Amino acid sequence: MKLENILIGPDLKLKIADFGFVHDSDQLVKKFIGTKEYMAPEIHTVDKCGFLGKPADIFAVAVIYFILVFGAPPF
Repeated sequence: MKLENILIGPDLKLKIADFGFVHDSDQLVKKFIGTKEYMAPEIHTVDKCGFLGKPADIFAVAVIYFILVFGAPPF
């Protein structure tokens, strides 16, 4: 997830776009995927042990929240 993929509809409802890297949430991901600015630390060790998508998405949502609150990325 990243801020650029969250759209606001005409009814002011949020919509999520671009599901290019969708995986089963219980499945171990063993590919280096995503946008660098939103990547969880465990993604950088994917070649050794893989990572779970759900915690990585939670990290990305936290980065989005940080940007919305402070107006700039945390890193």
